[in-house]
Amino acid sequence: MTEKVLIRQWIKRGMRERNANYIFPNVFINNFECDVIEITPAGYAYEYEIKLTVADFKKDVEKHYIKYPKEKVFKHDQIRQGHRFNYFYYVVPENLILPVDVPQYTGLIYLQGKYFKVIKTAPKLSKEKKGIGIKDQCFLSSYYKYLRLF
Repeated sequence: MTEKVLIRQWIKRGMRERNANYIFPNVFINNFECDVIEITPAGYAYEYEIKLTVADFKKDVEKHYIKYPKEKVFKHDQIRQGHRFNYFYYVVPENLILPVDVPQYTGLIYLQGKYFKVIKTAPKLSKEKKGIGIKDQCFLSSYYKYLRLF
């Protein structure tokens, strides 16, 4: 299984079960690439990070970018503080990682055959409706991705 296949399955599930939500694959928000973002009509935003190996999962907490002047901004610091989304989930093949392995501020979803099962529910990281501001960024990122096809 590839990350692209798992993302496609996750999007199909979202479109089938929650078709009023906006779902965006592989977009950049605040200098970080997001595998899948889902925004509800009420304005809440979910990030789903797809991981297929334990090594990739472990490297995720080290992701950062350099903010001028030479200040490291870590992705997981932004997540933990609720600066990015309302909820954050890891989506992995069944038993790839255990619930005790994920940070307390994240959720965990297993792919079990063709079905997804929430193993650990993500806590709400922010009461602010993050999706309202992020939706335009997602549309813009998708638009530019579309233009690169030509």
